[in-house]
Amino acid sequence: MSHAVTAHSGDKAIIGSWVFGLDSKGATIIGRVAELLIGEKSLVTLEQFICTDVLHPDFGWPVIRRPNGTEITAGKGESHVVLEAKSIQFICSVQHDCRMGNCKPGISRAERQEREETNRQTMLIKHADDDQFVLNMSALHNFAKLRRVLPQSVTKLKVLHEDRLKFHKEMATQARSIRIKKRKKTADKRRQTAEAKRKDAELAAAAAAEAEEALRRAEEGEDDSDEDEREPEECQDEPQDAPEFDNNVSKEDEDDLEESNAGRSVTRQGKRRRC
Repeated sequence: MSHAVTAHSGDKAIIGSWVFGLDSKGATIIGRVAELLIGEKSLVTLEQFICTDVLHPDFGWPVIRRPNGTEITAGKGESHVVLEAKSIQFICSVQHDCRMGNCKPGISRAERQEREETNRQTMLIKHADDDQFVLNMSALHNFAKLRRVLPQSVTKLKVLHEDRLKFHKEMATQARSIRIKKRKKTADKRRQTAEAKRKDAELAAAAAAEAEEALRRAEEGEDDSDEDEREPEECQDEPQDAPEFDNNVSKEDEDDLEESNAGRSVTRQGKRRRC
């Protein structure tokens, strides 16, 4: 018994792999590797399945099933077939049809992270049967080989829209309308932002003008108070030194001096009244 055999395409097929191969008549068959035998001639035991022309209602992929008793009796299939290792053509991707089998979560196990079990639990699907499968046509591996062995009715691409030009024009018009709406929305948002900034700038300028006006008024008020404080000082009379008299002056000179002092006193009183 060997762990793997090499298919004609170079793929490694192990037990449980789904493969396409050639039977003794040269017909292409599909099956699941059940056993690998190594000797003078390497042999592969396949569980044979039938790839039908029926497409899955949800996925649109070909349905794969086991051959029934009538088909086996009529020679249209076998439950197991033994092939030479060199008859294996390539591997393919086949998935269980859980929707048709109504499969549900059955058991749970610990999730593994970096090869170590964690405390998180995950539910595993328990397959209700082992008879219904679908051929995964979305797999990229060996897609060209897969299309060569399948009938054209299964692999033929289906158009989504009959009139492609009309569909493209409608989509272009819709995209253009959406783009115009987005541009208009962006322009409105920018306009609102600019208006808000302009209002903020006007408020800031008004506040600055008010501050300058208040500062100017404060400076003018200080100048007026300084002038008011200086005016009384200017009106005050400066003390004058008393004149010195000569002891040897005559009586006539004393009379003239008294008259002069009297006139000076009158002049000072007039100045005080003016202040």
